[in-house]
Amino acid sequence: MDAFYSLLHKFFGALEQRASIRCASADGAKWIASCVEEYCPHAQRCADPFHVVSWATDALDQVRREARSEARQQAKTLPKRKPGRPAKGEAAPEKNQAKSVKNLRYVLLKNPEHLSENQQAQLQFLTKANPKLYRAYLLKENLRLALKAGPDEIAGALTKWMAWAQRCRIPVFRELRKKIKRHFDAIVAAARFRLSNTRSEAINSKIKLIIRTAFGFRNVDNLLAMVMLSCSNLHPTLPNR
Repeated sequence: MDAFYSLLHKFFGALEQRASIRCASADGAKWIASCVEEYCPHAQRCADPFHVVSWATDALDQVRREARSEARQQAKTLPKRKPGRPAKGEAAPEKNQAKSVKNLRYVLLKNPEHLSENQQAQLQFLTKANPKLYRAYLLKENLRLALKAGPDEIAGALTKWMAWAQRCRIPVFRELRKKIKRHFDAIVAAARFRLSNTRSEAINSKIKLIIRTAFGFRNVDNLLAMVMLSCSNLHPTLPNR
């Protein structure tokens, strides 16, 4: 993190146009906010909606892991079944529940409109099997929808969501509420100026994939050349072609 902090300081220090910057879009990292305040004191800091949703998905996944752990612990307290093939219809509900919660990860993280029929059935089963986890899923989805509200509606939608998160009785989402409250103005500003880091995050993911598929590069020049070829509109003329 110190290396990124140093690089960002060097970037802002070498940037001649920083006085004309009106908005700076990033995640909620304090070291980024401190750089923006130091070098662009008049710029409006905007919290990228992509990262705000990722906060909620991380919180939801933590609730899922806790639910799986609780189901496994409860399964250990059950009396051991007799050896041999289980009778028809015989099942260990707690053991099955721990396995089903584990398999719900992608169902909970996907948007509802992208769920298959089988995944929708799994989600419907969760409403009775684990109401706490389903409530966490609804909190994540409502935050995602609140961030899609227009510039005039997002403040009210976020305020309503924070009121629900405060009384949800899920500690990790109550902590998320505090985090969103700290970055409230930056989140609203991102909607007002229609800013998002989606494109830069996509390029960043593509660069990581290039590095992974190449199993590393011998020098930085080779890496930069491959990134320019893959992530730009450069079409150099290759020899003998």
